[in-house]
Amino acid sequence: MKKIAFFYFLVSIVVICISCSNSTTGSNSSYGLPNEFPLEEGNAWIYERTYYEYGILDTTILDTLYIAGRFEDYYLYSWNPENYFSLVKNIDNKLVCFGSIFSDTTFYDLPNIWAFYGETGNIDSTYYAGYSYTNIDSEYIDILHDEEYFDKNYDTYKKEQGLIESYSYNSIHQYLNKLGFVYWELFDEDNNLVGTTEMIEILDNFYPEQILTNKNHKKSKTINQNHVYPQNRVLYNEWS
Repeated sequence: MKKIAFFYFLVSIVVICISCSNSTTGSNSSYGLPNEFPLEEGNAWIYERTYYEYGILDTTILDTLYIAGRFEDYYLYSWNPENYFSLVKNIDNKLVCFGSIFSDTTFYDLPNIWAFYGETGNIDSTYYAGYSYTNIDSEYIDILHDEEYFDKNYDTYKKEQGLIESYSYNSIHQYLNKLGFVYWELFDEDNNLVGTTEMIEILDNFYPEQILTNKNHKKSKTINQNHVYPQNRVLYNEWS
């Protein structure tokens, strides 16, 4: 009788352990959604930009995004630090651009929202009357779970943005998680893919050359160069 009771005791322990394990692993994400952009002096990211002509890969280039320093309480954000800096900061669950530095410093009459945190669904621009929405026709934000980047899983915001005035593209899909902006897709008016921008390296304590001349910093090693592309995207390596 004691043996039977002990057997049922062991079974009940196993069932409880399995139940607890299942309840705590509902999501496989290593990293949940972010609540701000990783603005820190010396942060930088290398991206691969691809451009398509009639659905065929036309050009591939590498580009670097820098957080090069501070100006007052703004961060200096730039793809081309030899020519300009955008003045950005995290505020009220948004990444906002307040102005720029070219030859002079200019603050915008209405700042631009570059990213939302904690917002999903259709974005009502009338709710953000204090911000610039001059060329945005529509915005919709979704959440993608367990997207794989650099061998880890991240919950990721996907923002689909339609433009009023078209350039070489009419809509933008932006992917954002705790790493920062990890991916962009550009589409023309017929919804053909015309370009992508993909994060391929993460750098730390990495400054533009002209900033390095005034700082005692050295370029660091890459944190991780191994990138796994999410399977639900149209990507360069599928067109090559």
